[in-house]
Amino acid sequence: MIVRRHIRLDRVLWNSRWYLAYVIGLATAVYLEHSRNGLGGIHIPFSLIGSLGTALAIFLAFRNNSAYDRWWEARKIWGGVVNSSRTFARQVLALSVDAKSVAPEIAVGLTEYRRELIYRQLAWVNALRLQLRDRTTWNELSRFLGDEELVWVQQRRNKVSQLTHRQAERIRDGLRQGYFESSRYIQQLDETLTQLTDLQGKAERIKKTPLPRQYDFFPRLFLFTFVTLLPLGMVTELDKVESPFMGSGNFDWRWLG
Repeated sequence: MIVRRHIRLDRVLWNSRWYLAYVIGLATAVYLEHSRNGLGGIHIPFSLIGSLGTALAIFLAFRNNSAYDRWWEARKIWGGVVNSSRTFARQVLALSVDAKSVAPEIAVGLTEYRRELIYRQLAWVNALRLQLRDRTTWNELSRFLGDEELVWVQQRRNKVSQLTHRQAERIRDGLRQGYFESSRYIQQLDETLTQLTDLQGKAERIKKTPLPRQYDFFPRLFLFTFVTLLPLGMVTELDKVESPFMGSGNFDWRWLG
């Protein structure tokens, strides 16, 4: 899904303001110096700059592909989190006992027990989001957790893992309280929790493992060299262009008066 059909121009200009200032300032300075003093005989063949541009295009394409692969992997991981969370909620509702077929004392707490497990899973998803973004406030979890459990979670270092551990404990308690008929159902729920833990680890791996430094250094180096040499090569090519503002050589400064 493409959220916007175009990238906002004002955002592009603002994020690129220093690069644009450098390129425009350098190009202007080179042209003015060439028009007045001929750059002291400095001449860079445009074919050399074209070769450098080809190398730059290869580096940028490789970097874009690496960034896209990283984004695609993250998309699949988060999609797995959504699907496994839905599976967990379905299993809680479908594998637990039917309230109509059990003793009244068990049926009383069954609805609240189901709600507790599903809401804790919602808290887990939101906690994962907040933890990946290095948030320091966890008040958003108050919609899904009780006050006592919220305080308990905030005191833990890896809050997402602790929620998974608490979920496993409560599933085990549910078997003792008669909310599940067989330990086989507990095993299925535990397998889903294992999948969620694996997805958490994958998401943390993407966050904590940056792209290799050379993926950023060399494209920047080639790009800086290219934009620096480009005006020096283009200015001699523009000398060959004739227009009402140019003769066969330098710029006619009378047009500015």
